[in-house]
Amino acid sequence: MLMFRPLIRYAVFTGRASRSEYWLFMLFYSVVTGGSLGMSIAAFGNPDASAALKGFSTWFGIFCLIVVALCLPTYAVLVRRLHDIGKSGWWILLVAPGALSPILMSQTLAGAVAAGAGDGAGGAAIVQAFAQMGLIMAVGGLCNLILFIMTLLPGTKGPNRFGPDPRDPDATDGGSRRGLYDDDHMDAAIAAAKREREGEYKPIFDFGPDAAPAPVRSEQAPPVETPRAVDWGRPAWDPGIAPSRPFGRRGA
Repeated sequence: MLMFRPLIRYAVFTGRASRSEYWLFMLFYSVVTGGSLGMSIAAFGNPDASAALKGFSTWFGIFCLIVVALCLPTYAVLVRRLHDIGKSGWWILLVAPGALSPILMSQTLAGAVAAGAGDGAGGAAIVQAFAQMGLIMAVGGLCNLILFIMTLLPGTKGPNRFGPDPRDPDATDGGSRRGLYDDDHMDAAIAAAKREREGEYKPIFDFGPDAAPAPVRSEQAPPVETPRAVDWGRPAWDPGIAPSRPFGRRGA
């Protein structure tokens, strides 16, 4: 349950997350994304070129959908992990250099190739581009290393400015506000399902013992109600109550 807790708190950036919650979700993220990407690469082993291309397109599309669907909970649990060690969620901006490194390196290399093709000094421009790409990779790697070390640090004991300790059994929802899908509601729903499976289910509307009719089983035919005979000589009103007088005067 701890592994899938970030999916329940899909876009919750408040509160705190323990190391076990964060790294178990990272394990789940790595398995599903790595498995789909591996299946897309393995599709090229098919000797049929059209089938291989179709398999690669299918699995790579699944990989892209998984990455997009898990992007928001991944950053949300990272922010909560930073809150757990007492740091602001703005430290998540350290992922920006690493995420932008491929784009910056490709632009640098393309610019170097274009400049070298124009004046003939292609070798020097490409060497300079590789030096710039190395600098970009170093900055991105350093930022990712700092963020990685921060996720390994133990959380502050007791409550901090971001909420109560998620390791405290009396804490509610890891420090975030109580919602419909928090741990208490989930545990209550699971306990109710277990009681229903064990035959201890109690209906929501209980009107006392033997108040509800006995359920009709599928193999039993429902009872047929016989219509009551209508006595046409009986007046429509109650004989004990005099009928109301008509409006107006008779003979008028």
